[in-house]
Amino acid sequence: AMHIIADASGLSEIEIDIASMENFAKELLRLTLPENIKIAFITKTLIQYSYAESFRIILDHPQMKAGVFQNEQDAREWLSGESD
Repeated sequence: AMHIIADASGLSEIEIDIASMENFAKELLRLTLPENIKIAFITKTLIQYSYAESFRIILDHPQMKAGVFQNEQDAREWLSGESD
């Protein structure tokens, strides 16, 4: 599986709404990926966490899983594990 760390902890502004996130997640459903993908979001603030967690919840692609973490160590542990 491909592993991606998306560090959102430095973001000071987020300019996407939930409807746009839902549309993006629906577009992802059209993709057939060559391998499974795990995305670990790293967040520091409540707003960063809320957006990342919202995306994790609406992500419905059978080949993609997302997790939300407060630090890189936890993100890497989740990415290297077999389970969620």
